[in-house]
Amino acid sequence: MSTESLKRTSDDIKTSNHDLDVLKQEEMSKNKRTCINALNQRLYDENKKDKNKSIIIVSVIILSVVLFCFLIT
Repeated sequence: MSTESLKRTSDDIKTSNHDLDVLKQEEMSKNKRTCINALNQRLYDENKKDKNKSIIIVSVIILSVVLFCFLIT
């Protein structure tokens, strides 16, 4: 009976490696440097893509309204 209870509790207990991961992340962040120009270029590219998407959406809406008006008349 006692060995069964020990087996059940040993299955439930798990060691956490969370603290070790945090220490590794701190070491990596100290050694890693980022280039501001690369980040600015990424931001510019994302803004350009968003602008293109919005232009396409607006043009499709306008085109559909114009085609609908032509179909009505």
